[in-house]
Amino acid sequence: MIRLIIAVVAVIAILAMAVPVVAADTTVNTGATVPATATPPLVKAKWEDSAGNGVSESGDTSHTIANFQLKPNGGFQALTDIWFWAVVTDPDQGVGNISNVYADVNYPASGADPGPNGAQKYEITMAKYGDAAAALAVFNNAYAVGPQPIVSINPATPEMSWPSGTATEVGDIRYELEEGLAYVYVGHFYMDNCELAGDYTVTIKAVNYQGGVGIWTNTMTWTELTGARYDFSGVAFGNVPLNSPNFKVIGGDKVWDNVAGTASTTNQIASIENTGNTYIKMTVKADDMQFGYNSSPAGYNVKYEARLGSDPLAFTQFDPVMQYNMPPTEPASLVATGTATVVNDETLRLCAIEKVDLGIKVFKDNLLPANSAHVGYMILGAVIAPAPPNVGTEYSYPQPPVANPPVPTPAPTR
Repeated sequence: MIRLIIAVVAVIAILAMAVPVVAADTTVNTGATVPATATPPLVKAKWEDSAGNGVSESGDTSHTIANFQLKPNGGFQALTDIWFWAVVTDPDQGVGNISNVYADVNYPASGADPGPNGAQKYEITMAKYGDAAAALAVFNNAYAVGPQPIVSINPATPEMSWPSGTATEVGDIRYELEEGLAYVYVGHFYMDNCELAGDYTVTIKAVNYQGGVGIWTNTMTWTELTGARYDFSGVAFGNVPLNSPNFKVIGGDKVWDNVAGTASTTNQIASIENTGNTYIKMTVKADDMQFGYNSSPAGYNVKYEARLGSDPLAFTQFDPVMQYNMPPTEPASLVATGTATVVNDETLRLCAIEKVDLGIKVFKDNLLPANSAHVGYMILGAVIAPAPPNVGTEYSYPQPPVANPPVPTPAPTR
Protein backbone atom coordinates (compact mmCIF):
# COMPACT_ATOMS: atom_id res chain seq x y z
CA MET A 1 0.00 0.00 0.00
CA ILE A 2 2.80 2.41 0.84
CA ARG A 3 4.64 1.62 -2.42
CA LEU A 4 1.53 2.41 -4.48
CA ILE A 5 1.13 5.86 -2.95
CA ILE A 6 4.74 6.71 -3.63
CA ALA A 7 4.38 5.73 -7.29
CA VAL A 8 1.32 7.92 -7.75
CA VAL A 9 3.02 10.92 -6.16
CA ALA A 10 6.01 10.49 -8.49
CA VAL A 11 3.76 10.51 -11.56
CA ILE A 12 1.98 13.66 -10.37
CA ALA A 13 5.31 15.39 -9.86
CA ILE A 14 6.49 14.54 -13.39
CA LEU A 15 3.24 15.83 -14.94
CA ALA A 16 3.50 19.04 -12.98
CA MET A 17 6.97 19.67 -14.40
CA ALA A 18 5.72 19.25 -18.08
CA VAL A 19 2.89 21.87 -17.96
CA PRO A 20 4.04 25.24 -19.67
CA VAL A 21 3.65 28.55 -17.98
CA VAL A 22 1.31 30.90 -19.99
CA ALA A 23 2.19 34.64 -19.97
CA ALA A 24 -0.51 37.22 -19.49
CA ASP A 25 -2.17 38.63 -22.72
CA THR A 26 -0.96 41.99 -24.07
CA THR A 27 -3.53 44.60 -25.06
CA VAL A 28 -2.76 47.24 -27.74
CA ASN A 29 -4.85 50.17 -28.89
CA THR A 30 -6.16 50.33 -32.50
CA GLY A 31 -7.59 53.13 -34.56
CA ALA A 32 -8.54 54.08 -38.11
CA THR A 33 -9.87 57.17 -39.83
CA VAL A 34 -11.83 57.53 -43.04
CA PRO A 35 -10.72 60.91 -44.43
CA ALA A 36 -13.27 63.35 -45.79
CA THR A 37 -11.22 63.66 -48.98
CA ALA A 38 -9.03 61.07 -50.69
CA THR A 39 -5.38 61.23 -49.65
CA PRO A 40 -3.29 61.08 -52.84
CA PRO A 41 -0.48 58.66 -53.62
CA LEU A 42 3.08 59.99 -53.63
CA VAL A 43 5.25 59.99 -56.75
CA LYS A 44 8.69 59.91 -55.15
CA ALA A 45 10.83 60.02 -58.28
CA LYS A 46 10.60 60.02 -62.06
CA TRP A 47 12.93 59.82 -65.06
CA GLU A 48 13.11 58.87 -68.74
CA ASP A 49 15.45 56.78 -70.87
CA SER A 50 15.93 56.08 -74.57
CA ALA A 51 16.67 52.32 -74.64
CA GLY A 52 14.41 50.66 -72.07
CA ASN A 53 17.27 49.91 -69.70
CA GLY A 54 16.55 52.82 -67.36
CA VAL A 55 19.85 54.64 -67.92
CA SER A 56 20.34 55.56 -71.60
CA GLU A 57 20.18 59.19 -72.77
CA SER A 58 20.55 59.34 -76.55
CA GLY A 59 20.78 63.13 -76.73
CA ASP A 60 23.47 63.36 -74.04
CA THR A 61 25.37 60.10 -73.79
CA SER A 62 27.91 61.60 -71.37
CA HIS A 63 25.13 62.94 -69.09
CA THR A 64 26.60 66.43 -68.86
CA ILE A 65 23.45 68.46 -69.65
CA ALA A 66 20.67 69.11 -67.15
CA ASN A 67 17.39 67.25 -67.71
CA PHE A 68 16.85 64.27 -69.97
CA GLN A 69 17.89 64.77 -73.61
CA LEU A 70 16.19 62.68 -76.32
CA LYS A 71 17.79 62.64 -79.78
CA PRO A 72 15.45 62.30 -82.78
CA ASN A 73 15.72 59.49 -85.25
CA GLY A 74 16.94 61.15 -88.44
CA GLY A 75 14.50 59.45 -90.77
CA PHE A 76 11.48 60.83 -92.58
CA GLN A 77 8.40 60.87 -90.31
CA ALA A 78 10.46 58.71 -87.97
CA LEU A 79 9.60 57.53 -84.46
CA THR A 80 12.00 57.69 -81.53
CA ASP A 81 11.38 55.36 -78.57
CA ILE A 82 11.15 56.72 -75.06
CA TRP A 83 10.57 54.98 -71.72
CA PHE A 84 9.00 56.72 -68.71
CA TRP A 85 9.85 55.57 -65.16
CA ALA A 86 8.43 56.44 -61.73
CA VAL A 87 8.66 55.37 -58.10
CA VAL A 88 5.19 55.45 -56.53
CA THR A 89 3.61 54.60 -53.19
CA ASP A 90 0.48 55.42 -51.22
CA PRO A 91 1.72 56.60 -47.80
CA ASP A 92 -1.63 56.30 -45.99
CA GLN A 93 -3.39 53.37 -47.63
CA GLY A 94 -0.46 51.26 -48.78
CA VAL A 95 1.00 50.52 -52.20
CA GLY A 96 -1.78 48.05 -52.96
CA ASN A 97 -4.23 50.93 -53.00
CA ILE A 98 -2.76 52.39 -56.21
CA SER A 99 -5.13 51.82 -59.13
CA ASN A 100 -3.32 53.47 -62.08
CA VAL A 101 -0.18 55.37 -62.97
CA TYR A 102 0.07 57.55 -66.08
CA ALA A 103 2.71 59.58 -67.93
CA ASP A 104 1.46 62.82 -69.50
CA VAL A 105 3.56 64.65 -72.09
CA ASN A 106 2.76 68.29 -72.87
CA TYR A 107 4.07 70.60 -75.56
CA PRO A 108 6.54 73.32 -74.61
CA ALA A 109 5.13 76.40 -72.92
CA SER A 110 5.95 78.53 -75.95
CA GLY A 111 6.77 78.04 -79.59
CA ALA A 112 5.38 74.51 -79.87
CA ASP A 113 4.04 73.03 -83.07
CA PRO A 114 1.65 71.58 -84.00
CA GLY A 115 0.09 71.61 -80.53
CA PRO A 116 -1.07 74.76 -78.72
CA ASN A 117 1.35 76.08 -76.13
CA GLY A 118 1.41 73.74 -73.15
CA ALA A 119 -1.32 71.45 -74.52
CA GLN A 120 -1.21 67.73 -73.89
CA LYS A 121 0.51 65.67 -76.56
CA TYR A 122 -0.44 62.27 -75.14
CA GLU A 123 -1.05 60.24 -71.98
CA ILE A 124 0.01 56.62 -71.60
CA THR A 125 -0.66 54.01 -68.93
CA MET A 126 2.35 52.73 -67.01
CA ALA A 127 2.82 49.20 -65.61
CA LYS A 128 4.57 47.77 -62.56
CA TYR A 129 8.17 46.85 -63.19
CA GLY A 130 9.24 43.45 -61.90
CA ASP A 131 9.66 42.44 -58.26
CA ALA A 132 11.29 44.36 -55.40
CA ALA A 133 14.82 43.38 -56.41
CA ALA A 134 14.33 44.40 -60.05
CA ALA A 135 12.71 47.70 -59.03
CA LEU A 136 15.53 48.56 -56.61
CA ALA A 137 18.19 47.66 -59.19
CA VAL A 138 16.73 49.81 -61.99
CA PHE A 139 16.32 52.78 -59.62
CA ASN A 140 19.86 52.46 -58.27
CA ASN A 141 21.29 52.28 -61.79
CA ALA A 142 19.32 55.32 -62.93
CA TYR A 143 20.21 57.32 -59.83
CA ALA A 144 23.90 56.61 -60.42
CA VAL A 145 23.81 58.34 -63.83
CA GLY A 146 25.86 61.53 -63.91
CA PRO A 147 27.43 64.00 -63.57
CA GLN A 148 24.03 65.44 -64.47
CA PRO A 149 21.27 63.20 -63.10
CA ILE A 150 18.33 61.89 -65.11
CA VAL A 151 16.30 61.04 -61.98
CA SER A 152 14.11 63.80 -60.55
CA ILE A 153 13.41 63.34 -56.82
CA ASN A 154 10.21 64.73 -55.32
CA PRO A 155 11.22 66.77 -52.22
CA ALA A 156 7.98 65.67 -50.54
CA THR A 157 9.60 62.24 -50.14
CA PRO A 158 10.46 61.54 -46.46
CA GLU A 159 14.11 61.18 -45.52
CA MET A 160 15.63 57.98 -44.13
CA SER A 161 19.16 56.80 -43.41
CA TRP A 162 19.05 53.52 -45.29
CA PRO A 163 20.97 51.31 -45.02
CA SER A 164 23.13 53.71 -43.00
CA GLY A 165 24.50 57.22 -43.00
CA THR A 166 22.74 60.55 -43.45
CA ALA A 167 18.97 60.56 -43.83
CA THR A 168 17.94 61.36 -47.45
CA GLU A 169 14.97 60.99 -49.78
CA VAL A 170 16.99 58.42 -51.73
CA GLY A 171 17.46 56.36 -48.58
CA ASP A 172 13.70 56.31 -48.07
CA ILE A 173 13.10 55.29 -51.71
CA ARG A 174 15.63 52.47 -51.51
CA TYR A 175 14.14 51.18 -48.27
CA GLU A 176 10.57 51.17 -49.57
CA LEU A 177 11.52 49.52 -52.87
CA GLU A 178 13.50 46.82 -51.08
CA GLU A 179 10.62 46.15 -48.68
CA GLY A 180 7.91 46.24 -51.36
CA LEU A 181 6.37 49.38 -49.86
CA ALA A 182 6.79 51.29 -53.12
CA TYR A 183 6.75 50.18 -56.75
CA VAL A 184 8.59 51.21 -59.88
CA TYR A 185 6.30 51.81 -62.87
CA VAL A 186 7.38 51.97 -66.53
CA GLY A 187 5.70 53.06 -69.76
CA HIS A 188 6.94 52.83 -73.35
CA PHE A 189 5.95 55.24 -76.13
CA TYR A 190 7.66 57.48 -78.67
CA MET A 191 8.31 60.99 -79.93
CA ASP A 192 7.98 61.66 -83.64
CA ASN A 193 9.66 64.06 -86.02
CA CYS A 194 6.38 65.88 -86.59
CA GLU A 195 6.92 67.51 -83.19
CA LEU A 196 9.11 70.59 -83.02
CA ALA A 197 12.31 70.46 -80.95
CA GLY A 198 12.03 71.93 -77.45
CA ASP A 199 11.45 71.28 -73.75
CA TYR A 200 8.41 69.05 -73.22
CA THR A 201 6.77 68.72 -69.81
CA VAL A 202 6.43 65.18 -68.43
CA THR A 203 4.01 64.64 -65.55
CA ILE A 204 3.60 61.35 -63.70
CA LYS A 205 0.09 60.91 -62.27
CA ALA A 206 -0.59 58.22 -59.66
CA VAL A 207 -4.26 57.50 -58.83
CA ASN A 208 -5.63 55.42 -55.96
CA TYR A 209 -8.99 53.67 -55.61
CA GLN A 210 -10.48 56.59 -53.70
CA GLY A 211 -9.73 59.02 -56.51
CA GLY A 212 -6.69 60.67 -54.92
CA VAL A 213 -4.13 61.86 -57.49
CA GLY A 214 -0.44 62.43 -56.79
CA ILE A 215 1.79 64.07 -59.39
CA TRP A 216 5.43 64.89 -60.02
CA THR A 217 6.54 66.96 -63.01
CA ASN A 218 9.74 67.95 -64.79
CA THR A 219 10.86 68.62 -68.35
CA MET A 220 12.71 66.66 -71.00
CA THR A 221 14.43 68.08 -74.06
CA TRP A 222 13.51 66.86 -77.53
CA THR A 223 16.88 67.87 -78.96
CA GLU A 224 17.18 69.88 -82.13
CA LEU A 225 18.01 68.00 -85.33
CA THR A 226 18.08 69.83 -88.68
CA GLY A 227 18.28 67.56 -91.68
CA ALA A 228 17.06 66.80 -95.19
CA ARG A 229 17.45 64.07 -97.75
CA TYR A 230 17.04 64.08 -101.51
CA ASP A 231 15.89 61.30 -103.82
CA PHE A 232 18.16 62.11 -106.76
CA SER A 233 21.89 61.92 -107.39
CA GLY A 234 22.06 63.96 -110.57
CA VAL A 235 20.17 66.25 -112.90
CA ALA A 236 20.62 66.47 -116.68
CA PHE A 237 19.96 69.96 -118.03
CA GLY A 238 20.30 68.65 -121.60
CA ASN A 239 20.69 71.12 -124.45
CA VAL A 240 21.01 74.62 -123.04
CA PRO A 241 20.92 77.58 -125.46
CA LEU A 242 23.39 80.44 -125.03
CA ASN A 243 22.16 83.83 -123.85
CA SER A 244 18.54 82.80 -123.49
CA PRO A 245 16.60 85.43 -121.49
CA ASN A 246 15.09 82.66 -119.38
CA PHE A 247 16.45 79.80 -117.31
CA LYS A 248 15.95 76.25 -118.47
CA VAL A 249 14.21 74.51 -115.56
CA ILE A 250 14.16 70.82 -114.71
CA GLY A 251 11.12 70.23 -112.50
CA GLY A 252 10.82 67.93 -109.52
CA ASP A 253 7.87 66.18 -107.89
CA LYS A 254 6.53 65.09 -104.51
CA VAL A 255 6.99 61.38 -105.22
CA TRP A 256 9.85 59.76 -103.34
CA ASP A 257 11.66 57.67 -105.93
CA ASN A 258 14.92 57.65 -107.83
CA VAL A 259 14.63 57.22 -111.59
CA ALA A 260 17.14 54.72 -112.95
CA GLY A 261 20.10 56.06 -114.91
CA THR A 262 22.79 58.67 -114.55
CA ALA A 263 22.41 62.44 -114.67
CA SER A 264 23.81 62.48 -118.21
CA THR A 265 21.20 60.08 -119.60
CA THR A 266 18.09 60.25 -117.43
CA ASN A 267 16.67 63.00 -115.27
CA GLN A 268 16.15 61.88 -111.72
CA ILE A 269 13.05 63.83 -110.72
CA ALA A 270 13.98 65.76 -107.61
CA SER A 271 12.30 65.67 -104.19
CA ILE A 272 13.33 66.75 -100.70
CA GLU A 273 12.17 65.42 -97.31
CA ASN A 274 12.52 67.08 -93.92
CA THR A 275 14.20 64.42 -91.77
CA GLY A 276 14.67 66.51 -88.63
CA ASN A 277 12.43 68.18 -86.07
CA THR A 278 12.99 71.80 -87.12
CA TYR A 279 11.70 73.88 -89.99
CA ILE A 280 14.28 74.03 -92.75
CA LYS A 281 15.30 75.87 -95.86
CA MET A 282 17.16 74.16 -98.66
CA THR A 283 20.78 75.11 -99.37
CA VAL A 284 22.67 74.59 -102.60
CA LYS A 285 26.07 75.32 -104.11
CA ALA A 286 27.63 74.27 -107.42
CA ASP A 287 30.71 74.57 -109.59
CA ASP A 288 30.69 76.12 -113.07
CA MET A 289 30.22 72.81 -114.96
CA GLN A 290 33.28 73.80 -117.09
CA PHE A 291 31.52 76.77 -118.66
CA GLY A 292 34.34 78.91 -117.29
CA TYR A 293 34.95 82.32 -115.80
CA ASN A 294 34.92 85.59 -117.72
CA SER A 295 37.48 88.20 -116.71
CA SER A 296 35.75 91.26 -118.16
CA PRO A 297 33.10 91.78 -117.17
CA ALA A 298 34.08 89.55 -114.26
CA GLY A 299 31.82 86.65 -113.55
CA TYR A 300 31.01 83.03 -114.27
CA ASN A 301 29.56 82.10 -117.65
CA VAL A 302 26.73 80.14 -116.05
CA LYS A 303 24.08 80.92 -113.45
CA TYR A 304 21.69 78.64 -111.60
CA GLU A 305 18.37 78.90 -109.78
CA ALA A 306 16.42 76.67 -107.39
CA ARG A 307 13.06 76.59 -105.67
CA LEU A 308 10.84 74.40 -103.53
CA GLY A 309 7.19 74.12 -104.46
CA SER A 310 5.41 75.78 -107.35
CA ASP A 311 5.36 79.50 -106.58
CA PRO A 312 6.51 81.18 -109.83
CA LEU A 313 8.21 83.94 -107.82
CA ALA A 314 10.00 81.60 -105.44
CA PHE A 315 13.15 80.90 -107.45
CA THR A 316 16.46 81.84 -105.82
CA GLN A 317 19.30 82.54 -108.24
CA PHE A 318 22.93 81.75 -107.40
CA ASP A 319 26.37 81.74 -109.01
CA PRO A 320 28.91 78.92 -108.97
CA VAL A 321 31.26 78.92 -106.01
CA MET A 322 34.28 77.64 -107.93
CA GLN A 323 35.49 76.33 -111.27
CA TYR A 324 35.20 72.67 -112.01
CA ASN A 325 38.13 70.38 -111.17
CA MET A 326 38.45 66.77 -112.18
CA PRO A 327 37.34 64.12 -109.64
CA PRO A 328 37.98 62.81 -107.09
CA THR A 329 39.00 66.09 -105.43
CA GLU A 330 35.97 68.05 -106.58
CA PRO A 331 33.31 67.13 -104.02
CA ALA A 332 35.65 67.67 -101.06
CA SER A 333 37.02 70.95 -102.41
CA LEU A 334 33.55 72.18 -103.28
CA VAL A 335 32.37 71.56 -99.74
CA ALA A 336 35.35 73.37 -98.27
CA THR A 337 35.50 76.28 -100.69
CA GLY A 338 32.12 77.78 -101.38
CA THR A 339 29.37 79.25 -99.28
CA ALA A 340 26.00 77.64 -99.91
CA THR A 341 23.04 79.69 -101.07
CA VAL A 342 19.89 79.44 -98.98
CA VAL A 343 16.75 78.95 -101.05
CA ASN A 344 14.83 81.55 -99.10
CA ASP A 345 11.32 81.63 -100.50
CA GLU A 346 10.05 78.32 -99.17
CA THR A 347 10.14 76.76 -95.69
CA LEU A 348 9.93 72.99 -95.54
CA ARG A 349 7.70 72.02 -92.66
CA LEU A 350 8.03 69.14 -90.22
CA CYS A 351 7.41 65.69 -91.74
CA ALA A 352 6.97 67.30 -95.17
CA ILE A 353 8.05 66.31 -98.66
CA GLU A 354 8.35 68.84 -101.47
CA LYS A 355 9.55 69.00 -105.06
CA VAL A 356 12.85 70.65 -106.03
CA ASP A 357 13.15 72.60 -109.30
CA LEU A 358 16.62 73.45 -110.64
CA GLY A 359 17.34 75.90 -113.46
CA ILE A 360 20.36 76.93 -115.54
CA LYS A 361 21.28 79.88 -117.79
CA VAL A 362 24.49 79.91 -119.89
CA PHE A 363 26.08 83.13 -121.17
CA LYS A 364 29.23 81.75 -122.77
CA ASP A 365 30.93 78.39 -123.32
CA ASN A 366 34.68 78.29 -122.71
CA LEU A 367 34.90 74.54 -123.28
CA LEU A 368 36.28 73.41 -126.62
CA PRO A 369 35.45 71.81 -128.93
CA ALA A 370 31.91 73.06 -129.34
CA ASN A 371 29.07 70.77 -128.26
CA SER A 372 31.28 69.20 -125.61
CA ALA A 373 29.41 67.65 -122.70
CA HIS A 374 29.59 69.66 -119.49
CA VAL A 375 29.79 67.97 -116.12
CA GLY A 376 29.98 69.26 -112.60
CA TYR A 377 28.72 68.97 -109.07
CA MET A 378 26.04 70.42 -106.83
CA ILE A 379 25.92 69.98 -103.08
CA LEU A 380 22.50 70.17 -101.45
CA GLY A 381 21.81 70.65 -97.76
CA ALA A 382 19.52 72.33 -95.24
CA VAL A 383 19.59 74.97 -92.54
CA ILE A 384 17.19 75.65 -89.69
CA ALA A 385 14.43 78.15 -90.48
CA PRO A 386 11.94 80.13 -88.39
CA ALA A 387 8.36 78.95 -88.21
CA PRO A 388 6.19 80.01 -91.16
CA PRO A 389 3.26 82.35 -90.39
CA ASN A 390 0.55 79.69 -90.70
CA VAL A 391 2.36 77.26 -88.43
CA GLY A 392 0.44 74.28 -87.11
CA THR A 393 -2.01 73.90 -89.97
CA GLU A 394 -0.29 71.44 -92.28
CA TYR A 395 -0.22 68.12 -90.47
CA SER A 396 -2.01 64.95 -91.46
CA TYR A 397 0.61 62.43 -90.31
CA PRO A 398 -1.20 59.59 -88.48
CA GLN A 399 0.15 58.16 -85.27
CA PRO A 400 0.75 54.41 -85.69
CA PRO A 401 -0.41 52.00 -83.01
CA VAL A 402 2.02 51.36 -80.18
CA ALA A 403 2.27 48.13 -78.18
CA ASN A 404 1.48 48.02 -74.48
CA PRO A 405 4.39 48.87 -72.18
CA PRO A 406 6.65 45.86 -71.54
CA VAL A 407 6.49 44.38 -68.05
CA PRO A 408 9.71 42.51 -67.27
CA THR A 409 9.67 39.25 -65.38
CA PRO A 410 9.42 38.24 -62.63
CA ALA A 411 6.01 39.74 -62.01
CA PRO A 412 5.50 42.02 -58.99
CA THR A 413 5.00 40.15 -55.73
CA ARG A 414 3.86 41.09 -52.25
